[in-house]
Amino acid sequence: LLMAEKTYAVVGVAPEEFAYPRGSEVWFALRPFWAGATQPLHVDLVGRLTPGATREQARAELDGILRQLAAEGDEFGENQTAVVRSFADVILGDVRPGLLLLELAVAVILVIATVNLANLLTIRGIARRQEFAVRGAIGASRGRLVRQLLTEAFVLGVLGGTVGVAIALWGTEALIALAPAQLPRLDEVGIDGRVLAFATAISLVTAGLFGLGPALGAGQTQPATRLRSGTRGAGTYGIPRGPWQGLVIGQIALALLMLIGAGLLVRSLARLQALDPGFQPAPLLLAELAFPYSKYPTLEQQHALLARIRPRVEAIPGVASATVVLNEPFAGNSGHDAWFTAEGQSAEEYATNPVLNYEGVDGTYFQTLGLPIVRGRALSEYDRRGSAPVVVVNETLARRLWPGTDPIGKRIKFGSPDQPDPWRTVVGVARDARYRELKEVRPTVHVPFEQGIPGHPRYLVLRTGTAPVVPALREALAEIDPDVVLLEAAPMEQLLDGPLAQPRFNTILLGLLGGLGLVLSAIGIYGVVGYAVSRRTREIGLRMALGARAVDVVRLVLRQVVLLALVGIAIGLAVALVGTRLLGDLLYGVAPTDVVTFAVVPVLLAAVSLLAAAVPARRATKVDPMVA
Repeated sequence: LLMAEKTYAVVGVAPEEFAYPRGSEVWFALRPFWAGATQPLHVDLVGRLTPGATREQARAELDGILRQLAAEGDEFGENQTAVVRSFADVILGDVRPGLLLLELAVAVILVIATVNLANLLTIRGIARRQEFAVRGAIGASRGRLVRQLLTEAFVLGVLGGTVGVAIALWGTEALIALAPAQLPRLDEVGIDGRVLAFATAISLVTAGLFGLGPALGAGQTQPATRLRSGTRGAGTYGIPRGPWQGLVIGQIALALLMLIGAGLLVRSLARLQALDPGFQPAPLLLAELAFPYSKYPTLEQQHALLARIRPRVEAIPGVASATVVLNEPFAGNSGHDAWFTAEGQSAEEYATNPVLNYEGVDGTYFQTLGLPIVRGRALSEYDRRGSAPVVVVNETLARRLWPGTDPIGKRIKFGSPDQPDPWRTVVGVARDARYRELKEVRPTVHVPFEQGIPGHPRYLVLRTGTAPVVPALREALAEIDPDVVLLEAAPMEQLLDGPLAQPRFNTILLGLLGGLGLVLSAIGIYGVVGYAVSRRTREIGLRMALGARAVDVVRLVLRQVVLLALVGIAIGLAVALVGTRLLGDLLYGVAPTDVVTFAVVPVLLAAVSLLAAAVPARRATKVDPMVA
C-alpha cells in the first residue's frame, strides 16, 4: 500500500463496523512516526480499565507517572495534569445533553398521544354503554365484551404504529439531512429491526393498556338497568369528571412544558446567530493545505515554503490579501492552549492565570481577517526569528492582567516563572474576537509563527471578491510546488454555520415536537369538548327554548375548558420552572426561566385550547330546540 510517499505491507483486516476514529479505514503503527518526528506529537491515549478500577484511580496513577517524568527531567511531565474521560463522553461530547433532551421530549409526546388515546377509548366506551347493555341482554358475557374492546384497541395500535413507521421512514432521511456532521454515529442512524420491534411493542402496549380501562368497565352496568334508563341519562354527567379532567389538564401541562423548552431554544439560537464574531467573516475563504513532509521536514523549511506561497496567492485576481494561520476557525478543543506568566507575578499568582487561547499567525493576519487593533500595533513581517519576541493580546486578557493601565510594553512568557521561555513584549491589543469558539471570548495571545511554540501551520485565509478563486489557487500552489495539495477550501460564513449546526438541529427537532404536542393537545381538547357537547344536546336545547342566547351557550361550554386550561398551565409552569434548568448547557444568552418565553407560551397555549374548544362550542349554538 503506497501512502504518504511510503510503502506499507497490509498485515490485517479490521471488521467492517470498526471505524475509530470516525471514518478511519487504515491504521498505522505509531512508533515509526514517533521515532522519525522532528516536532512533538500530540496524541490521545485510549485505555481499558482493569476490573473494579475507577476513572479517578486511573487519573491518580497517570498523575504519578507525570510527576515521575518531571522528576527525571523529562519536559513532557512538567506542568501537565492528567484528564481521564469515559469513552462515551469523548464520542458524544457536547451532543449528549441535546440527545438526552430530545429523548425526554419524545417521551413527553408519547405520553400526550397516549392520553389522547385514553380519552378516545374512554369516550367510546361511555357512548357505547347502551350497545353493551343490548349485547349483554342477548347473552354476551363480560369476558367477550372485554375481548371485543381490546381487539378494537389493538387494531388502532397496529394501524397507528404502521402509519408512524411509514412516516418515520420518510422523516429519518430528512432529519439526517438536517443533522450536524459532528453528530456521533450519524451514518448508523436508520430504521432497523430493533426500531421496528420497539415501535410495534410501544403501539400494542399503549393501545392495550389504555383500552383495558373501558373494556373492564363495559360490563359493570347491569343490562336491565341500562336498558330501562334508555338515553334519558344522557346529560351533563355522562362523562366521568375526575379522570377526564385529569387527562385534559395533563395534556395541557405537558404541551406547555414542551413549548417552553422549544421557545427557550429558539431564543437562544437567535442570540447565537446575532453574535458579532469580532472580525469580518465575509468574504473570507479558508484553504487547508497538505505538505510533503519528507521534502519539508523542519518548521523552518515549512515557514519558508509558506513565505513563498502567500505572495503568490495574493497576486491572484480577486484576492485582496492572504494570511497563514495555525488553527482553523471555531476549532474549539482542537485549538492550541498555553499556560503563561505575566512579568512580576509570583508562583501563587501564576497558578490563578487562565489558560490562553494560542494563535500562531503571520504579519497579515489582522489585516486579512479585518480584526481591529484597539491599542498599539499589529504584528508585522519584521517580527521574525532573531528579532525581539513580541505578542498581541486581546482586550479580555489585557483587562485581566493589567486593569486600568496601558498593557503596551508589558511582558509575558509561556509556562511557569522558572521556565526557559523568553519574555515576550506586548506590542498591541486586538479587539475581542470569537475565532476559537463562537459562544465564548477567551483570553487570547497572538504570536508570530517564527517566534512561537512549535506547530505545523497548514491553513491559508484569503480575503476575496465575488469571483471564484479556487481554480487559480490550485494553479498557484502547483507553480510553487506540485506536491503541495489543496485539500479543501470553504467560505468562512460556511464555517460559521458549524458552531450553529447543533443548536439549530436541537431547536428544529424540539420545535417540531413542541408543535406536535400542541396539535395533539388541541385535538384531545376538541374531541373531549365535542363529546361533552353531544352529551348535553338536550340541556342546550332546553336552555335555548327558555331564551338562552348563542353567546350564553358558548360561555357555558367554554367555562369548564377555561378552568381546566388555567389549572394545566399553572401545573405546567411549575414543572417548567424546575425542568428547564436541565436546558442550561444548551442555552446561550437566555435564562432557563426567561420571562418572555414564560409569558408568551402560556398565552399561545390558552389561545389554542380555546380555539379547539370553540369549534364544538359554536356547533352547539346551531342546536334546534325542537329537534333536541
